[in-house]
Amino acid sequence: MECELIKQGFEQGSCHVFDAREGRFRKACEATLKYEQGIPYRLIHAVLLSRPEHYLSIYQSGCNLSCKKCHSWQFTQNAVGEWMSPYDVAKEVERYVSEYEITFEVFSLYIPGWVETDQIGNIAMELAPVDVEIPFTLLAFFPEYNMRDVPSPTLWQMIDAYSAAKDAGLRKIRLGNLHVFAHTHEEYETLEKIVGRESL
Repeated sequence: MECELIKQGFEQGSCHVFDAREGRFRKACEATLKYEQGIPYRLIHAVLLSRPEHYLSIYQSGCNLSCKKCHSWQFTQNAVGEWMSPYDVAKEVERYVSEYEITFEVFSLYIPGWVETDQIGNIAMELAPVDVEIPFTLLAFFPEYNMRDVPSPTLWQMIDAYSAAKDAGLRKIRLGNLHVFAHTHEEYETLEKIVGRESL
């Protein structure tokens, strides 16, 4: 299988995961992704309600990237779980919605050089036709672990990304990790004036 990361202009990651079913290491894109009759299936480690935040988490097994901020080697470096199609995942979400009072919300992380205004605008353009009232939170990245050399976004980068999401038609946009990009009282006032207090 040709590496999708290389095709997109990125470097190939440290993408070998241990496949216990075969007793050997395999590429994550081969061990944790398959197609049946044109339908993609992912190896899903767990679907659970995270607490205390009370949000639904869907953990995909395997990692195609060199892990930079990985929080669990248990399933990112091991091919474990059950095969689920997008339909199967949607059914799990539907089940949780029927059991709990859940609000569907989308979070996107602004990472300079990785996920910027163009990508965030594209995400917003995918969401808006579904429902312009979907809550969309744009979080500012802060350097940690193997990504300490990646800077945080600036005030104006976050404002531009906010504007791109708004131009796409989304109405409920919030900015997160304000302390990362608004460092002074003047910057905070500028931010509030442009995006409105309800978005902070």
